[in-house]
Amino acid sequence: MKTTELFAEQVLIGLLVISILGLIFYHPLILLYKQHAGSTDYLEQFVTGGFVLGAAYLIGMVYDRIADTLLQDLESHGRVHFALQQFKVTDFDRFVVPDSDPFEDGKYRILVLGNSQATDHMEYLRSRIRLTRALATLTPGIMLSLLLASDDGRAGRWWYVAAVSLPVVYAATLFMKGMKWKSVEKYRPPKTYDLKKLAKYMSRGRMLLEDLGRRRRAVRWFVFQDEVWVALFVLAVVAAKLVNGSYGRFAVLVAGVVVTAIVGWSWWRICGTFYAFLRDYNRYGLKPPPV
Repeated sequence: MKTTELFAEQVLIGLLVISILGLIFYHPLILLYKQHAGSTDYLEQFVTGGFVLGAAYLIGMVYDRIADTLLQDLESHGRVHFALQQFKVTDFDRFVVPDSDPFEDGKYRILVLGNSQATDHMEYLRSRIRLTRALATLTPGIMLSLLLASDDGRAGRWWYVAAVSLPVVYAATLFMKGMKWKSVEKYRPPKTYDLKKLAKYMSRGRMLLEDLGRRRRAVRWFVFQDEVWVALFVLAVVAAKLVNGSYGRFAVLVAGVVVTAIVGWSWWRICGTFYAFLRDYNRYGLKPPPV
């Protein structure tokens, strides 16, 4: 990927984060803007704009990693289930445990780097993954900050509770993702190269041939055992308290839920497209064309 494209991507993500802060402090910022609305100091404005872009780039780099951590388990579930499709026994709708890594992600990426056109396509997909991942995780925050900005005082003390809950929920979810407690770790998806944990994962999902007498658990059974859903529920409850009978705020709440679902679904599907591209290039891209 070109440096300018990567820069623009990180700046865009950073601006989304800054927009949340701007909406939370909307009223003080509006007063500050009115005080300087007639300023003709263009050098000051130029320096301020450059500072905002620089800050957005740095914030975007940091938040890109945060978003990756927040959704890493959901992505891993998708990768594992995609990798296991080639080991499915169709007649029984069950799987056999692979005897080697079913999805050598690192190897596939290195092979793609040997072809410039394939590399461009891979980086294009990765860029889409990063952007949709960031938007999916930031949309709930944008929705809640919009409700805070549009509040006319009816929320009372609950406004401060909601404002504090926003960073607390994100920080708590990130903290939980970094924990290695056994009670939490057993729900984490395994790496595809860890065959022992992969077999336990498949057994827990009733995916093996010996589980024929039991109903197989679909990928959504694994996916919904994640801290992200608890965080979304808490933010939704906090946002609902800010509606206060206003149809406009209720529309913001509904729009936030719908947009989060659509963007999250898009991110999930793009990840699947990315896995398929790596797999297919490894299978067919390295073979010489037929004469």
